[in-house]
Amino acid sequence: MNGRHEVIKVKIKPSAMEEDAEFVADLFAAAANDAARKVEKVSKDKIAQLVYLMTPSTYQPPLDE
Repeated sequence: MNGRHEVIKVKIKPSAMEEDAEFVADLFAAAANDAARKVEKVSKDKIAQLVYLMTPSTYQPPLDE
């Protein structure tokens, strides 16, 4: 997944295809959601770094949710 939340590549192990379709769909959804959370965290961290560089004396780090 890239920074625009676009899925770039999907790899499905052949052994996963032996499971039922609903299980494979659940695995895919969980992986996509995990990737989206990681992209969001990296984006927030990068923005925080930029804000700090622009205003180091007044910068307050964001509160974690």
